[in-house]
Amino acid sequence: MSRYSRDLQETVRRKDKEPFDNTTEIKKQGDKVYIRTIADVTVFDHQKGMTLPKQRPESPDVEMLIDKGKGWNILLDDVDKVQSDIDLLNKFTDDAAIICLAA
Repeated sequence: MSRYSRDLQETVRRKDKEPFDNTTEIKKQGDKVYIRTIADVTVFDHQKGMTLPKQRPESPDVEMLIDKGKGWNILLDDVDKVQSDIDLLNKFTDDAAIICLAA
């Protein structure tokens, strides 16, 4: 085994143990996000003695261009925040997010 092979194997082993962060930070419009997908698996009817079909599920990443933006700005008085039995800021933010998704 060459030194290169040992180094490569050690690097792969180390990478397998490191946590993998699959988040993409969106900094501005025009950025691209790559969304991993999961391939569909084909299910078949099985009969005793049959040769099992082989499959290699593959699924390409989906590329999404961030080319639109929405925003909102919420002002909430401290008195309203304290006197309400509803978490108004979170409720307003949830509503705004739903409106943005529907637009």
